[in-house]
Amino acid sequence: MAHHDGAAAASTTGGAGPLIVVAAAVVRAQRLLVVSKQAAPHVFYLPGGKPEAGETSAQALARELQEELGVQPVRPCFLAEVEAMAALERVPMKMTVFTAGIGRPPRPAAELADMVSPSNPENDWVGKVRDYPLMGIPLYLLIDARQKTVTLFSRPDGTRYHRREDVEFGEGIRIPEPFGFDLDTSGLLPYS
Repeated sequence: MAHHDGAAAASTTGGAGPLIVVAAAVVRAQRLLVVSKQAAPHVFYLPGGKPEAGETSAQALARELQEELGVQPVRPCFLAEVEAMAALERVPMKMTVFTAGIGRPPRPAAELADMVSPSNPENDWVGKVRDYPLMGIPLYLLIDARQKTVTLFSRPDGTRYHRREDVEFGEGIRIPEPFGFDLDTSGLLPYS
């Protein structure tokens, strides 16, 4: 089945065959856009999802990026098909990955907890650190593959975060409630 040529993608959620998924690899300023979903905030994914009945892969990709990030893919181009176990569902998955641009900065929506932005580092280190406490976001986890660091901002008071914890790749960091887990950063890779 050629998902990348516009043929309808067969969504297999009924147990017959692998779970069919489409995703976008969006790279800007040498940064890969990944998202984290509320169901598993410690797992990061390429943005995308399952095609609906009768949708082509390209249509599903456009719908999913709009639902998750409020953007449309720009010049999507087939990159690869990946067969693996789905991280949450733990069933066989076949994922069609497209490279794509996006026309404007993404904004997390739908089931997303947050995302690591492909925009410039100033947006992550200044804009989000300034804006997220104003929006009442209790935790902001920033993974900086350039610096090989993970930074957790927490304890907002409506104007700013009052706590900052920094670790280097390879060190663990405790993600407090409402998530409550230890994040192992040993699998994170720096930009080369």
